[in-house]
Amino acid sequence: MRTWTLALAVGMSACGVRTAASGELPPRYAESCANCHEVGAADAPRRGDEEDWSIRRSRGLPALVGRVRGGTTAMPPRGLCYDCSDAELEGLVRFVSGWR
Repeated sequence: MRTWTLALAVGMSACGVRTAASGELPPRYAESCANCHEVGAADAPRRGDEEDWSIRRSRGLPALVGRVRGGTTAMPPRGLCYDCSDAELEGLVRFVSGWR
């Protein structure tokens, strides 16, 4: 557990701290996702960047949600939204990836 806590702290410091203006972004996204996905920290695909998301979207929504649920590369499981339901995770994935 101690190693995971240290890795999480290092990962979050790599993402930097950025607070979205009130009402600017969905609250769950602003709390759990924006610190990395707004700036591309730790190679996170940036929200709104078609090049970053086109290949990922081609894998399908269930695959994207599954990767969020389990974590991937520098992103911890559930993208730090440990109390998000699967439906909320799907909504966050749709928002950040530009899924239509």
